[in-house]
Amino acid sequence: MPLPDRELLQKLLQHASAAPDTPDLMFDDREVETITGLSRTTRHRLEKAGAFPKGHYVSPGCKRWFGQQLAAWQRAIQSSSNPFAKPKARGGKGRASLKEIARVTPSLKG
Repeated sequence: MPLPDRELLQKLLQHASAAPDTPDLMFDDREVETITGLSRTTRHRLEKAGAFPKGHYVSPGCKRWFGQQLAAWQRAIQSSSNPFAKPKARGGKGRASLKEIARVTPSLKG
């Protein structure tokens, strides 16, 4: 099965965040990977830390993510408070931990 078109998914995601009165679009695992560029394992770790929107099971074995939550996550990581936005100075602790990322994006928990 071919991968979904990234541009089409980005347009759908923009539509989902721009029209709050319409039903929210839902994306499957493959589409979320195409939109975010994050692997399933990385998303799972971020979800567990509260730094990525949690997926919702719509039926057994069928997990989906809401477009508005993905759009909110994208806006959160574009902000200046994103710990990955700038590398830490030499001699620092290195890259940010998942706990630090979860602290920056508290609205995504739950």
